[in-house]
Amino acid sequence: MLEWQSSLETGIEEVDAQHKHLVNLTNTLKEEILAQLSYDNYDRIMEIISELKDYTVAHFRVEEQMMKAHMADIKDDKELALFWDYFKKHKKEHSDFIDKVNQVGAKDIDSQQDEISINLTEFLMNWLVNHIMKIDMELPKYIAG
Repeated sequence: MLEWQSSLETGIEEVDAQHKHLVNLTNTLKEEILAQLSYDNYDRIMEIISELKDYTVAHFRVEEQMMKAHMADIKDDKELALFWDYFKKHKKEHSDFIDKVNQVGAKDIDSQQDEISINLTEFLMNWLVNHIMKIDMELPKYIAG
């Protein structure tokens, strides 16, 4: 299980609350994957994956809107160039994440449920922690100023 820690907080209340929800969804998915060893819960796993996809897209939209709003206020060309590089990198990570999660829906998860579910859960947990710690932690630096 992925445990929420204060070290994952960006200091942006809305972003942190959404990150916590993503961690909870990921943990719920992992619980259902473990439960599938006892009973078939394909429908529940697909429901969680769908919710995870939808919520993640909405969360990424919030972050990107925050960045776009701040970008419009930047007057200094050097600062704008730095921010633009950060924005592009951040947005690409979001896009890559969505592509990866969407690939799961394209596979026959019912026949490969164990393998796909385990791989997806590992990917989600690693990606969330790495993205928050390496990319999202820079967000306050760019939008607070």
